[in-house]
Order: sequence, then structure tokens, then C-alpha cells
Amino acid sequence: MKKVMIIVLGLSILLGGCSADTASPKKEVMKVESIVPEPYIVMEKNLKEQNLDTTLDFANLMIKDFPDTEYAYNAHIIRTLILSGNLHTYDKLLQCTYDGVQNMSAFVKTGDDLIIKDYITKLLNLEKPMEILLDESFNYILANYDPNKKYAKINFPISDIKSINDSEYVGFNWFSDIGYPLPKQSDFDSCIKNIPPKAFYVYMNAVKTSEDIDYSKYFYYMSFKTGNTELRRKLLNKVMDLTENDKYNELRIKAEKVIID
Repeated sequence: MKKVMIIVLGLSILLGGCSADTASPKKEVMKVESIVPEPYIVMEKNLKEQNLDTTLDFANLMIKDFPDTEYAYNAHIIRTLILSGNLHTYDKLLQCTYDGVQNMSAFVKTGDDLIIKDYITKLLNLEKPMEILLDESFNYILANYDPNKKYAKINFPISDIKSINDSEYVGFNWFSDIGYPLPKQSDFDSCIKNIPPKAFYVYMNAVKTSEDIDYSKYFYYMSFKTGNTELRRKLLNKVMDLTENDKYNELRIKAEKVIID
């Protein structure tokens, strides 16, 4: 009996040892928190403070240095809205200039044509690099947008601006209707400085809800900011996809008409 007890005790110790040796080590469960990149923090700070030029600079840095994060996605959204506001302004100034040339008075001074040409050149030079960045962002958003995903909230500034009066284009608006006198350099500088931020708020208020982006509106309004026909079609088709179950949706009807035209 004593011998049996010794054997049982030995087996117990042996089995206990094996159990201890073969047991899986406990793994520490660590909560990994998403670290918000510094450029994004600075971008949001300046967006809140309505420093749109600086906001755009840090949106560009965010896209360049952290391209594959949800924060880059939001930076692309912000960039498209700011650039759309800029291009809205430049397009309007160009249209005013072209219309003014058509209505130009016979009392044109020597050299006025050079002044007009200089305005046009400056506006086109401002537009070209922005159009490239804008299309880059549109392609990124189209490739990464997921209607089932909840993106980080964008803390937009508060503004009630929903339209821009033609009178704000000062001398350019007058020149557009009359053809003379020519807009002054101060008129040009004032428009370039003051109107793009207001145009940003126009687009911002057009596409956002109180908590998020209304993507049907976003893709519809942004489709008119690209000069690339194929890209415009893709943006409009995204509107069609998002309103597939709402055949009487106003934006769907408008988008379909543009696609057909």
C-alpha cells in the first residue's frame, strides 16, 4: 500500500510538472490606441481657427507623409473643399474677364490688353497645380470610400455662408458687364484673398450634415470641379450608386441628366 501511494504521489508530481511546463504562457492584452499624426492635429486646429491656407498646407503634409490612414482620407476631403473654393473664385474671375473683353469699350487705353492678359495668365497659373491636386484627391476618395465604414469625424468650423454675391467680385464684376474700366490690381488682390474662404464655406455647407458628410451631395457638387470628363462621370456614377434605392432623389435625377448630356 505504501508503495502504491508513493507511485501515485510520483505520478501526481510528474503530471503536475508536465502541466506546468506545457501550459501556454499568459499573454498580456495591450490596448493599442490610434495615434493621431501631428500634421492632422495642426490641420484641424487651423481649420477650426479658419486659417485655410495653413489648413491646406498641413492637409498636403498629411496626405504625403501618412497616405494609408483614415486621417489621410479626411485630409483629402478637406483638401477638395478648400481647393474647390479657390477654383470657384478663379473660374469666376476668368469668366468675368472673358465677358468683359467681349464688352470692351472703344475707349481702350494702350496697354490695357496686356493688363487683361496678365490677369488671365495669373489665374491660369494659380489653377493648374490646384486642378492636379484636386483630381488626385478625387481619385483617392473614389478608391477608398466605403459607405459601410464610419470615418473619423471632421470638426468643421461654423459658418452660415451659402452663396457669394456677384458684387463681391468688385471691379471684375463691373468690367464683366460694361467692358470698362479695367479691374485694378487691388481688385484682383482683394478677390484672391477674400473670396476663396467664403467659397470654401459655400461648398462645406453644401455637402455636410451636422455630424458627417452627405456623400450624395459631396460627389455631385465635386463632379463639377474637375475638368477630367471621365473622372466627372465616375463621381456622378457614385451619386447614382448611393441613391440606387431612391429613384426620385433630386440629386440622382440631376446626376443622370449630366451623365446623359
